[in-house]
Amino acid sequence: MAAYAERLEALASSLVRHGVPSAIALLVAEGLLARLRVVCWTQCTDLLGTPDDVDALCGWTNPPRVLAKLLRAAGLLGVESGELFCPSAIREAPEYVKKRWGRRNPASYRAAIQRAKKAQADPVPATEDEADTPDEVDLFGQRIIHANDKATAGFQAVVSVWFAIYERRYGRRYAFKAKDGAIIKKALGSGASHEDLCAALERYLACTEPFYAGHDLSGFIGKLNRWLATPAPARGKPGELIEHIPLSPIVVGRGPQGPPGARAQRAVVG
Repeated sequence: MAAYAERLEALASSLVRHGVPSAIALLVAEGLLARLRVVCWTQCTDLLGTPDDVDALCGWTNPPRVLAKLLRAAGLLGVESGELFCPSAIREAPEYVKKRWGRRNPASYRAAIQRAKKAQADPVPATEDEADTPDEVDLFGQRIIHANDKATAGFQAVVSVWFAIYERRYGRRYAFKAKDGAIIKKALGSGASHEDLCAALERYLACTEPFYAGHDLSGFIGKLNRWLATPAPARGKPGELIEHIPLSPIVVGRGPQGPPGARAQRAVVG
């Protein structure tokens, strides 16, 4: 327990150096770790994915991939086969969570126990110097994005837009899941720009079909081409009177249609 408290203190100190007020740094550190544990308990796995996934899961808006480095340096996250995992997810889990986890995914439960034991035996996975290396900034304080960071920048842009439009649509924050990071990366890998994906997400959330109720990101990736396609202008139903379609000037003769010189303003869709 003392070692765990020391790791939280180490994370809090690093967060202060990255702009978090010292008065709330420890509270923020505990909150970040608690958020990751809840995700693990919900998904019945201690695996969290990549540093970009950790950023998205925690709502981290500072320079990308730094949070995962800080958590690694404090010994609060481990890595196995290139994938981050949360050792405390199994150690701190309530008994009912452990029972459900073991029942739903026994292989993952056993693997999580082994990873937690290994992490406890070797709690220093990364150097703090690497984690606390400040990002390059320009004269205006904006982070300089290098060529190899563009994919990460696109990922964060799409995640930020998704959070914003989802909250506008439903009035609550989207519960980002571990699989959602893979979904967004798959969408970015389709060749579409992050601007096109943001527009596609807007169209997806505007869809009112019952099948997409709740608008989970799984529904978005399942019909990605549909949401990427720009919808054609509405034409109306056959026989429906359309008042707003502009027509070429047509002079109508004297009679019941109107006075001489009047222009047709209505059309019937055939």
